Amino acid sequence: MATPEPFVVGDLAALFVPSSRYTILSATQSVMDTGGADLTDSVEFSFMVTGRDGTFTGELPIVGFRVFEDGIDLTSWADTIDALYSL
Repeated sequence: MATPEPFVVGDLAALFVPSSRYTILSATQSVMDTGGADLTDSVEFSFMVTGRDGTFTGELPIVGFRVFEDGIDLTSWADTIDALYSL
């Protein structure tokens, strides 16, 4: 596999939309295998959902900074976690 040129962002946690629904604990740059010949720059993050026990992790590709102009909103992730807790 070819290693891509690093896409360096100073404060990756700043890419996330602030919300009372969740708290970003950490965000680090990484690369993810998308099944092709190349690796894709990504952000690995951990977060807590307000009112729920536990820490959750995720990884999203960083295709280009413009993709995240409006920020990364994890509200739908928090909704999914709330639904799982209500089972």
